[in-house]
Amino acid sequence: MPISVSVSVPFTEDLLQAGVHTALAVSLFKCGALTQGRAAKLARMTVPQFLEHVSSRGIPVVDHDPTELEDELAAFGTGAGDK
Repeated sequence: MPISVSVSVPFTEDLLQAGVHTALAVSLFKCGALTQGRAAKLARMTVPQFLEHVSSRGIPVVDHDPTELEDELAAFGTGAGDK
């Protein structure tokens, strides 16, 4: 089920220079409310720049459950059971 988030903040020049866009984007990405692309756009970064930014702060950029990971690895013939 999609989540809709609406935030109304009066952005002043001081807030913008303090990096409020980036902080908000990181927070919403971390909780799963924004995709990588949308969070990068909000942070005014490219997707690779945003992913590097969050990764450098210890925030995972990929969130697969173990079953999904096994399925993907099996598709490439490199599953945990392969030797």
